[in-house]
Amino acid sequence: MNATQTSSTNNSKKSSLRTVLFVAILGVGLVTVLAISGLALGTISHNNSQAMDDLELELRRGFDLYLRYQVETAYTMLGEVYRQHETGELSYDEAFRLGTTLLREIRYGLEETDTTDGYFWADTSAGVNVVLFGNEAVEGTDRDDLQDALGNYLIQDIREAAMQGGGFTDYYFARPGEAEAEPKRGYSLYFEPFDLVIGTGAYTVEIDALLAERAAELAERFSAALLTFALVALIGMAVTSGFLYYVTRRVLGPIQRTAAALNDAAKGQGDLTRRLPVNSHDEIGQLAQSFNDFSSSLELMIIKIRGSAGRLDETGIGLASNMEEMAAAVNQIAANIESVAGLIEKQTQSVGDSSSAVEEIDRNINSLEQIIEQQAGAVTESSASIEQMLSNISSIGRSVEQSDSRIKELVGAAEDGKQRVGAVNSSLQEVAAESDSLLEANRVIATVAAQTNLLAMNAAIEAAHAGQYGHGFAVVAEEIRALAEKASQQAKATGASLKSIKGLIDGVADTSDGAEQKFSLVLEMIREVSRLGAEIRQALEEQNTGSREIMTALEHMNSLMTQVTTGAQEIGTGRAAVLQEIGRLQEISRQVRESIDEMQTGVGEINTSVTNVSVMSGENKELIGGLVELVSQFEVSETEQSVSGYSRSEP
Repeated sequence: MNATQTSSTNNSKKSSLRTVLFVAILGVGLVTVLAISGLALGTISHNNSQAMDDLELELRRGFDLYLRYQVETAYTMLGEVYRQHETGELSYDEAFRLGTTLLREIRYGLEETDTTDGYFWADTSAGVNVVLFGNEAVEGTDRDDLQDALGNYLIQDIREAAMQGGGFTDYYFARPGEAEAEPKRGYSLYFEPFDLVIGTGAYTVEIDALLAERAAELAERFSAALLTFALVALIGMAVTSGFLYYVTRRVLGPIQRTAAALNDAAKGQGDLTRRLPVNSHDEIGQLAQSFNDFSSSLELMIIKIRGSAGRLDETGIGLASNMEEMAAAVNQIAANIESVAGLIEKQTQSVGDSSSAVEEIDRNINSLEQIIEQQAGAVTESSASIEQMLSNISSIGRSVEQSDSRIKELVGAAEDGKQRVGAVNSSLQEVAAESDSLLEANRVIATVAAQTNLLAMNAAIEAAHAGQYGHGFAVVAEEIRALAEKASQQAKATGASLKSIKGLIDGVADTSDGAEQKFSLVLEMIREVSRLGAEIRQALEEQNTGSREIMTALEHMNSLMTQVTTGAQEIGTGRAAVLQEIGRLQEISRQVRESIDEMQTGVGEINTSVTNVSVMSGENKELIGGLVELVSQFEVSETEQSVSGYSRSEP
């Protein structure tokens, strides 16, 4: 590439970098200005909106407070008038007329700029108007169904707010003498002593007009601020453009020179003795000084590489010769290891055969030990079972003897119980007979009571015939008749009780007969159980004798099994020692075989490494030749001492 093409390329790169810097910094400046302007305008707009909200809130709050104050003042005035009625100064009608007259006559807000209407109205709770600034066409009429321009029932809404302790009502109503309805807001209270809903209202259009005027002023100020920010942004952009032009010229000149020097070095035939002038101590000067330091370091490195490449070439030749000798030695070692591996393989096979035979013997001995252990366990279990059975037989014998004794006692108790039940049964029969006698006596008493009642009635009749002279006798006859009726009633109750008792006694007698029969049956069964217990006791004695003979035989067998188990354990101890020694021999053979395998693997890897090193030595020789050829293309100083003089350049 010639100088013209290089210059054209550098100019193209310079123009590209200049454009990037200009656009980037200009873009950042523009975004910053727009962001600051947008933030400021947003803050102004938010503050204006907040100011409008606060102004509207304060105006409407003051408006509401003014209306409420006027109505509460009128309410207080009516309260004072009613107090005069309570003190007797005025009658109720006089107080009512005075209060309504005062409401009709008083006015407030007479200034032209005032947004209130300045009068009060009053309606009853039924909706009949009482006060409306002297309007005779309305006062005295029922306007409960009066609606505003939106169809709302005006009087009903006002009354509802007043009944809740006072409240505001929004509605649309035309001004006096005008047809178009306007928004209006009122406040009302209910004065219960006179049954009057009093209130006042005012149009809100003046507040809306004031808010609109204030909003227009704020919008005009916002437009002026917007224009100011636009002018400031344009001036800032112009200043930024001029500053960018200066910066690009100041920065890109030294960068162009550095790029040209680096381009020469990048082609592989650069002059590493070339240095850039350092004319300042700023970042550009530091860049030029760093380039000079880099060129000095690179030049020194190339000189050292040239010397090292020559020494590497000589070393490569010696290394190739040594690798050939090492390869021959490694092959001989591999042959010796292979021979040893064959011998180890035969030894391992012999040890394995011996181990198999000993293991077979070990398995047979283990089987014998298991059989012996099973037999010993069976004998032990049989002995334990026989001992348990002997213990159970003894326990059962004792239980049978005790049971036999209890059965004998039970036989005696059953015979005694049978005799006692027979005695009770005889007594119950005697009680039943006596119950029949009581029933007969009760029937006699009932008959006597009936006859006495009849005699009392006859005596009362005779006393009545005697007139005044028989009055005393009539009283006695009545008492006798009452006593007879009570005796008759008591006889009936007693008869019912005796019949019930007689039934119970008969039932108990029947039950006692059944119990006596059951006692006889139980007694026979107890005697049968006693006979069976004697037979069981005899059988247990015979079984106890046989079990003791079996126990003696098992003890002799258990002694023989103990001797056999001891002999088997001694055999197992010797067998374990043999197996342990064979295992150690197998482990040693395995370790030797693994070592031989690792040696064979290592020898193979060494052989491969020697081959690879030989191949790499040839490649290294070629690379060293190429490296020498490449570094010879750079123009450098003759010695390392002459390079150090270029490591720093003063400005």
